[in-house]
Amino acid sequence: MPSSVRSAKSRKSIVMSAQRKEDKPYFQYRRLAKECQSLDRVKQLRPEHPGKDEDKKVIGPSGEVRVMAKRSDHPRIYPTVVPKHEMERLKKASKVITLEETMQEMERIEAEKKRIEQECEERKRQMREIDDKKQKHSKADHKVENFAQEEKAKVLDRAFLLKHEQEEEVKEANRIILAAKCHVIRHAQIQEKLEMARELKEEELRMERLMEQERSKSFKGDDEKIAMTKEQNMKHAQEIKRQLEERERLKLIEGEEIEAEAKMLAQAKAAIERDEEAQVKAKRAKTAKLRADLQKVSELSALFKKMEFDQEREAEMKVQEYMKAKEEREKKLAIERKLAKEALERKQERLINLQQKILESKQELDEMTIRREQEEKEREFRRKQREAALKKKQTNQELAESRMAQLNEMKRRRAMQLEREEADFKRICEKLKEEESKDQQSQLKRQQNKLKYRQEIFRQVNEKEREREEMQRRAKNEYLAWQEKEKLREKNIQSVIQMKLEAMRNAHMPEKFIKDVEKQLKVPVK
Repeated sequence: MPSSVRSAKSRKSIVMSAQRKEDKPYFQYRRLAKECQSLDRVKQLRPEHPGKDEDKKVIGPSGEVRVMAKRSDHPRIYPTVVPKHEMERLKKASKVITLEETMQEMERIEAEKKRIEQECEERKRQMREIDDKKQKHSKADHKVENFAQEEKAKVLDRAFLLKHEQEEEVKEANRIILAAKCHVIRHAQIQEKLEMARELKEEELRMERLMEQERSKSFKGDDEKIAMTKEQNMKHAQEIKRQLEERERLKLIEGEEIEAEAKMLAQAKAAIERDEEAQVKAKRAKTAKLRADLQKVSELSALFKKMEFDQEREAEMKVQEYMKAKEEREKKLAIERKLAKEALERKQERLINLQQKILESKQELDEMTIRREQEEKEREFRRKQREAALKKKQTNQELAESRMAQLNEMKRRRAMQLEREEADFKRICEKLKEEESKDQQSQLKRQQNKLKYRQEIFRQVNEKEREREEMQRRAKNEYLAWQEKEKLREKNIQSVIQMKLEAMRNAHMPEKFIKDVEKQLKVPVK
């Protein structure tokens, strides 16, 4: 602010110079007379006998006349139509401001402040350029420059005063000072009326001494006038009392509005906290779901590994069963061959024993015959034996060929079965390997996604932390700047209030009213 650089003495001198004319008794009397005339006009506007439901006219804090409607004792049947601007105001007041909107509003206010500061700097630069141009003029224009500088200082100080007149503290001080002035005027009016009554009483006593004969007639008229004056004074006192009560009621309403705004802010804060708790709960639920999915994936992987192990074990069991069955079949064939060979040997041994018994039992006479027969029989037997052996050999050969064909067929079938089983095993192994590769790829992809997700979460957390720190730093800087501005603002407001109090003292107002104003404004005692 340009006026903040100036000293309080210059501002005080400007206010004192603006009120120098009011220091004279004549101008003070004229000012009091004008205020009395304004009060008389207000009395003329006030109805003499207001009805029960009539509107009343009230003097505002700035001296204007306000018409206040009295509340009816009978409620309305139909609801009141809310105006559009009131409805818009209620909507704006009921809107819950979020954190983003608050930050946007703060940024907008900061941008507006920067724009105003830039405009102020631009105006300063222009004024400095004007001052530089003026300093280049000749000495003949020195008085004009001084006058321009004085006018500039007056304008700046006037702008300083007008700006601080918009502050709530200054408005409150103006209201209190105006109320004190009203009390002073009222006190002066009462003193003037008492003086007039005293003079009137003296005049009446003089007239009574001069005109004793008309005393009885004029006494009645004087009583009526005094009664009327007393009645008017009572009405004025009641009206002033009512206005004071109305002001107290307005103060209470303002306090209730401030309390309602505080409750709304508390509700907005609670809503923001609820939103943050809901976000935290959603984040926790999402994390729990992700953990459950990871647990499910690990269980499926373990199940697939177990199935693969069972399939490998089953394949090994099938191979072992096949080899065991093959060994059992070979053992059975060896046992069958051994039994057939033993049966053939027993049959040959029985025939040889029979021949020996026959040869021993016959007589020697028949030995030749028996020998011949025996030889024939032997030949026949050998022939039959040869035929049987040949047949047996042929049969054995056929059996061997048949057995060999069966074995070859069995081997071929076994080879085909083994080939099919091996192909199935290879296909299953390839499928399992492919599935395992897919599982590994998917697991690797999930791990990569999990790592990316974790990195993204860390990045977001770090970003949020940085944003929070930046917001805290910005809020701290803004709070410090706001404290400095508030200190400067309070200092300027106190200087303005001190100037106003000094102006009241220079206007020769009673000291008790000035002390009352200082007490209400809580001005520190020097």
